[in-house]
Amino acid sequence: MFLNNGNTLIGSGNWCFTHELPQPDFTGHVRSVDTWIHMNAEEACDISPAMFKELILPFQKRLAKEFGLIYYGCCEPTSKFWDGGIETIENVRKVSISPWCDENFMGERLAGKKIIYSRKPRDYMYIGSQAAFDEAAFRQNIRQTIAATKDCKVEYIFRDVMTIHGNGAKVKRAVEIVREEAGSY
Repeated sequence: MFLNNGNTLIGSGNWCFTHELPQPDFTGHVRSVDTWIHMNAEEACDISPAMFKELILPFQKRLAKEFGLIYYGCCEPTSKFWDGGIETIENVRKVSISPWCDENFMGERLAGKKIIYSRKPRDYMYIGSQAAFDEAAFRQNIRQTIAATKDCKVEYIFRDVMTIHGNGAKVKRAVEIVREEAGSY
């Protein structure tokens, strides 16, 4: 086991930078409570929130207590399972906001909290799937996220870019657009 509280990647594109780990009583011997873990429930996409709370959440909460911080989610709509569900896992520090999430709902729920709104836009649609980069559509998508996250801590994860058609400038331009839009608010 090793510390993963710095320049370490786990789960669905999560970088583990934090000053909260290791725990204050850390002696040099790494324990699970000194580390991040990635949890998700992609297999639960088609079940009801009540079924999630009954069949999945109790086991995830028990496991989560063994670790320091939790990055929760991948591509599932975490908004569906938030109220009375994922929100009850005490050490969740980042939550995935995939294209299938209700961005406004999650923005309201995470506003003012220590939990990071980990946005995964449909990057493959804007950056990867076409030879040309639709900057206007990408910019609009970023603006929607910014509007939904006024009082949130936000990170963007671009991870589903399978091809950029040999045009690395698209990725650079996407980062510039995110910075431009973030700077305007």
